Amino acid sequence: MMLRQRLDHLQARLRDLHQVMTREGEALRQGRTDALPELSAAKERSAHAVTEGWVSLTAALGLPSSASRAEIERHLTGHGDPGLMAAWMDTMALAEETGRMNRLNGRLIQESLARTRRALEVLQSAAQQQGLYGADGLGVEIFSHSRTIDEV
Repeated sequence: MMLRQRLDHLQARLRDLHQVMTREGEALRQGRTDALPELSAAKERSAHAVTEGWVSLTAALGLPSSASRAEIERHLTGHGDPGLMAAWMDTMALAEETGRMNRLNGRLIQESLARTRRALEVLQSAAQQQGLYGADGLGVEIFSHSRTIDEV
């Protein structure tokens, strides 16, 4: 595979990951947690494909997969194809946007987790109380100060 094809392949895998991250963000904002297991698996597959694309690109440049952006740009500039640098810049912009989405989705997951924890605390507390509940779902005191035994 030629260098340009490897770069295009990496960009396509990043687009796939970006699309999964977009769907994950939508599911999180809409509270559709039932969609998250499938999206998580798809995200993992896409991230793995991005890693493979990265390794393929850096290997074609004769660089280790830990190569910096600056090292890659030096090698791409030396190939004499001006389209390579334009494709590289597009790829980096997509990678940055995907990283931003990942951080945002991470915050949405943390917020959802915090809401779930609070709801569990309320439910666990209610389950430990042996009280009664009224039609409104709120706890009812059987022997409040304002009631007599005849009113219970």
